[in-house]
Amino acid sequence: MSEISSFCVGSCGIRASWSSAYPTASATSSASYVCTTPTPGVCDVNYPPYAINNVKGPLAVAAISPNVTHADGTLEYDMYNLWGHGILKATYNALSAISPGVRPFILGRLIFAGSGSYTAHWGGDNWSNWLSMIFSIPNHNIIGAISQEVYRWSSVIDASKTAMAIRYQLLPYMYTLFYHAYTKAETVMRALAWEFPYDLSLANADRQFMLANTTIPAPLGHIPVYARGGSVLPLQQAALTTRDVRNSPWDILVVLAKDGSATGKLYLDDGVSVTPDATLYAEFKVENRKLETIIEYGGWVEENSLRNVTIWGVEKTKSLIKFNGKVVPAKNVHFNGDKYTLVISLSSASAWTGNGWSLEW
Repeated sequence: MSEISSFCVGSCGIRASWSSAYPTASATSSASYVCTTPTPGVCDVNYPPYAINNVKGPLAVAAISPNVTHADGTLEYDMYNLWGHGILKATYNALSAISPGVRPFILGRLIFAGSGSYTAHWGGDNWSNWLSMIFSIPNHNIIGAISQEVYRWSSVIDASKTAMAIRYQLLPYMYTLFYHAYTKAETVMRALAWEFPYDLSLANADRQFMLANTTIPAPLGHIPVYARGGSVLPLQQAALTTRDVRNSPWDILVVLAKDGSATGKLYLDDGVSVTPDATLYAEFKVENRKLETIIEYGGWVEENSLRNVTIWGVEKTKSLIKFNGKVVPAKNVHFNGDKYTLVISLSSASAWTGNGWSLEW
């Protein structure tokens, strides 16, 4: 919790109430905040001349009053977010000193420009409703509200298990997206209007989003996830922890475009090192009913096996399915012509090794 909070208004020593601690701001005041010394009726930082959406009311409620003066004379108004940034940076440096070379994982509520170098941002208090879910995940308890953990309601338990299982399966894909964000400044989550700027019907579509340009999670009660045609998604098995997911077999989901093509990427490293000793970057390419996995670079040795390749949009298959030129046993091939789905079970010793692998159907 990097945000300084106060559960009293004014001096906590005397438990002053709002009405006794501060006067009511004048709605017609034209006083400017641009001044160096707070002066009653001239410059009151507790009531700045612009609107701010503080759900608690005036700025001094549930937080340190903006007119509090620090030891060097600086007002809390000017230091509020900087303090949050500073404590997060200090936490990052402390964790780095305790575990050298290991990435610290920090969630910060109070941040400032540049805080993203040290922490992820938590949005703060929210409610268990669809409006809050648009912005965050509503499972946080606050004073005066009913408990909101997902295990409080059986229906929510089932829905949450399903949604979290999908999220864990998508972790390798999302990890690759964050790698692209770091190396190419690409976005991980995108509004539909960003991806389809000429479709005016999507200009105000703010109830769903895309993960890069491939998948669309849509919050419609059961949270379906749509995969875009022309995509190849690397997946692993759902588990209770990210470590268990990372140590599970691999699945590949191929979603063919109308012309039968598809592409995808995968980045891997040890997942914990600030500067990994070994990495791997692979490219997926589908043309003419053949999936090729090309290891573009990296010396990462993957110990987890390749379990299944699932292909959506298959209208027909060859009489023999081949993996790296060798025929796959018929018992390991499952084709559903009604749903245009082909599932191929494999037992590759390693999913990513050598120069890659190929699959023909």
